[in-house]
Amino acid sequence: MSDLFDSVVNSDRVWRGASRFLYAASGTSFPGKLESVIQPSSPNDPDATAYALGAAWNDFGGTGTDGIEIVREFEGQAGIEVDQIPYDLFEGDPTKWSMRVSGTLKHTDPATLAIGWELPSTVSIAADDTGPDYKVAQTKVKFSAPTSLTERLLAVVQEHPDNGNLRVFVFRKAKLTPAARALAISASDGSELPIEFDCKADTTIDSDEDPFGALYREDTS
Repeated sequence: MSDLFDSVVNSDRVWRGASRFLYAASGTSFPGKLESVIQPSSPNDPDATAYALGAAWNDFGGTGTDGIEIVREFEGQAGIEVDQIPYDLFEGDPTKWSMRVSGTLKHTDPATLAIGWELPSTVSIAADDTGPDYKVAQTKVKFSAPTSLTERLLAVVQEHPDNGNLRVFVFRKAKLTPAARALAISASDGSELPIEFDCKADTTIDSDEDPFGALYREDTS
């Protein structure tokens, strides 16, 4: 017997599950397909490896249980009053678009802190076990005071729980948003670092195209 909701609910269109949070250096070509970021579970390329990242892409690692949040918003016009009609013209029409990506990073190694706290690249210090300056091998992160922010590409990858298809959100020009970011260090919980990126539009790309980025969704065969 048919049901009122038979044609309404399609499980292929309902997504849930953890994501992979990725980044690439500024100057990396914007991907024209999801395979440029990550290979699907069953690549069409016989030489490709499932879930292998594109050469330029890196993982942020584990994230908090609240997942990754992607926000898109716009500011609307207040409207223009005229005598001849009883309503405002252009009210609510968008005047400015913005997008943000945020989450909580569970990997708080030096390389991750360098990104989340806008610090210089890490410095490796070699071990000395013969003296006179005895020391173990170690990594140094300088707590600098930069006057500009690093720009990078971002990607958020999610796999459908039933069919295994991927969807990949990619952003062209991401920079840290101004905010305090506290690293909690305690005996009971793992350290974590909240992070948020402001995803800027690429002004060289037409506003009707993809100045902020794009979503690539693997379709069911």
